[in-house]
Amino acid sequence: PFVSDISLVVAMLLALFAVLFGTRHADATEHQDGLVLAVAVETVVKLAAFLAIGLMVTFLIFGGPGDMFDKLANNAQARQAMGYGTSLATWLVLTCLSGFAILMLPRQFYVTIVENRSEAELRTATWVFPLYLVAINLFVLPIAFAGLALVGDRTSSDLYV
Repeated sequence: PFVSDISLVVAMLLALFAVLFGTRHADATEHQDGLVLAVAVETVVKLAAFLAIGLMVTFLIFGGPGDMFDKLANNAQARQAMGYGTSLATWLVLTCLSGFAILMLPRQFYVTIVENRSEAELRTATWVFPLYLVAINLFVLPIAFAGLALVGDRTSSDLYV
């Protein structure tokens, strides 16, 4: 049924929130404070959820980082994933593309360029945004390696979270 797909329900609620609070006026010269609020709320919820899952994986499923790395050292799939080699050129291209994507994605472009009101906001963003990126990515590898250790290739790695 409809409500059994939680991701669809959450996406619909976020869309409803954005429509109700973000697009009350269709004037392109006005700042859309409601839409920015919707993006900010979604960002904070996503960060909190990801940090909670990361902490749960690290400290509840495993007995902490040391226990997790010990179990990973004995897991053949995890060792293979950690030893995956890539060339420096490939790494540089992927890093550059990822850096460009930060500003080229519609949401980031809109918030950075269209909704920007002052240089002070940009100065704040120069340290808040990298801090957010570090926080949101802090548990990516522990979650990925825990998924490898617990379920391996029995399911898609997209479902680890």
